[in-house]
Amino acid sequence: MSFRKLVTAAALLGLPLSGCTSGFLPEGGPSQIAASQAATVQVGSTQEQMNLPFVLVAPSLELAHSLPGEPDRFGSLPRQKRDTVSAQIGDVVLVTIFEAGSGGLFTSPQAAGNSGGGGNYINLPAQQIDSAGYISVPYADQIKVTERSLTEVQEDIRKKLADRAIEPRVIVTIQEDRASLVSVIGSVKAGGQFPVRNTPMRILDAVAKAGGPEGTSRSLEVVLQRGSHSSRVSMRRLMMDPAANAAVLPGDTIYVQPVSRSLNVFGASGENLRVDIDVDNMSLTDALGRAKGFNDTRADISSIFVLRMEDRRALPADTENLAQFPGARVPTVYQIRYDTPGGIFVGNQFKVRHGDVVYISNAAGTQLRKLLELVGLVTRSAREVQGGFIPNY
Repeated sequence: MSFRKLVTAAALLGLPLSGCTSGFLPEGGPSQIAASQAATVQVGSTQEQMNLPFVLVAPSLELAHSLPGEPDRFGSLPRQKRDTVSAQIGDVVLVTIFEAGSGGLFTSPQAAGNSGGGGNYINLPAQQIDSAGYISVPYADQIKVTERSLTEVQEDIRKKLADRAIEPRVIVTIQEDRASLVSVIGSVKAGGQFPVRNTPMRILDAVAKAGGPEGTSRSLEVVLQRGSHSSRVSMRRLMMDPAANAAVLPGDTIYVQPVSRSLNVFGASGENLRVDIDVDNMSLTDALGRAKGFNDTRADISSIFVLRMEDRRALPADTENLAQFPGARVPTVYQIRYDTPGGIFVGNQFKVRHGDVVYISNAAGTQLRKLLELVGLVTRSAREVQGGFIPNY
């Protein structure tokens, strides 16, 4: 059979010509068969992927509204008792002792002049609380400071000096707060550690002390770490919602970071692309709008799918066979119809999240149209072959 007749028959019958035309017709890469045959070791199969279990959910308006979107405020963090007057190891404290009259244990004219006091009081040299939590006071020996209020420390010193000084009164103040600090790092202009003890401080206050954020609020996220727990919130939410601007405590770390959160839109959309989530609570309708809506000639708007790994607690408790998924996250496919007004309402309430895949199915007629286009291509190719476009060998 001549090459022309072979090509014509293959075009009409749809037969492969890989054996005769290898290297002659262009290819996009190795085929599935070629990859399987060339593999040294093969683990699993594509058939196993097709049989992976998942949950298919047609969300109601109530469920769509209740599903969480992007994390925009802090979750629960361990509560910590805030003692506004206690000192910690490493702090520098100043002890001031008053006596009822001059000429006492601490308030002789010479002692007052040497110590920076005047009249009937004296300021002892500032000292740092040692690793055991103590400071030293003349004639009162070692004084435990940590795990006690400053009022208790003052009273302890007073009692120990009562038999030596003239009706002593004691004031203990924290001169340098070196232990009760909050750290602010990341995308800020002047990160560092800042004292947070007697004056209540919130997240934005701490960020302001660090010179403010670098970048716009839409592209920044704040992570608050407290002990072994952490939570996050968008900078925009902090600025718009006072409830999200939580109080910080000593030992907290605030990390300001730029973020890029997105989802992918595939299938019969106006454009297949990655959509950046740059607004709070972006809905599925918003995401479809970014992808230029639906392709009028292909889309089945009754079959819009959102694929994600969902927190099992977010799914309805009566979901069938949910027990077969042992983990905390369940592979879930949400199907939302845009061919009814009710479905559009659901899509407006359904919040997309980072990592979602939105897939728009092709309408059933699309396959027929593809078949007709293929038939037209085959018959046109056959006519071109018969017309002598391919030389006879």
